[in-house]
Amino acid sequence: MGDGSLKQKRIKKDVADIVAQIKSSKLELDAINTIVNNIVFLSSKTVNELGYNIFDIVDNEFSLNFSIYEIADLIEMEEWLFGFFFRINEYISKNLRSRNELLISRVSDFLGTQTNLSRN
Repeated sequence: MGDGSLKQKRIKKDVADIVAQIKSSKLELDAINTIVNNIVFLSSKTVNELGYNIFDIVDNEFSLNFSIYEIADLIEMEEWLFGFFFRINEYISKNLRSRNELLISRVSDFLGTQTNLSRN
């Protein structure tokens, strides 16, 4: 089983746990809407603090403006949350590899420069 598949399963489980807590709380729709929007806001804030732009992660087809009134049921909410977190995870994983590759390249360049200087 690939690493991506394990991440995907972990995200699905975490989102299912969130939705199960919301279901068991028997909250009003406005409260559920507030909770989901707070999750999106705090997640977006964390993404920003990690040095990424949430708008680079989500495309025009994926709105960050969640509304409980625009979905059919909590299953659809679960799918929406999964899509949100999956996009974030995929983007950061891909860009983290790119950042690591860039860092390794810069270190190699620096070491090569230092080696050349010490020879001269």
